[in-house]
Amino acid sequence: MIFIIILTLTLPFGQALSFEKGAKMRGLRIGEVSKITGITIKTLRHFDKIDLLRPSSRDESGYRRYSRQDLLKLQSVLFYRELKSP
Repeated sequence: MIFIIILTLTLPFGQALSFEKGAKMRGLRIGEVSKITGITIKTLRHFDKIDLLRPSSRDESGYRRYSRQDLLKLQSVLFYRELKSP
């Protein structure tokens, strides 16, 4: 018997990835991703350190910026992490 688990990461209403002037994608900071997903900042930094989930960019101040693609990859990581849980 096969069970399929679907995990979704949903952004609160009105908090979609936004575009700044010049159509540049701003992305989400690590704290925003943590708040939305429930994954701690420490865990997200660990994922970055071991090259499991690298943010697609950093801003001028060095803050990690996560894109929609990064969130989709995080969704996959969380899915496989749940499969391993007893």
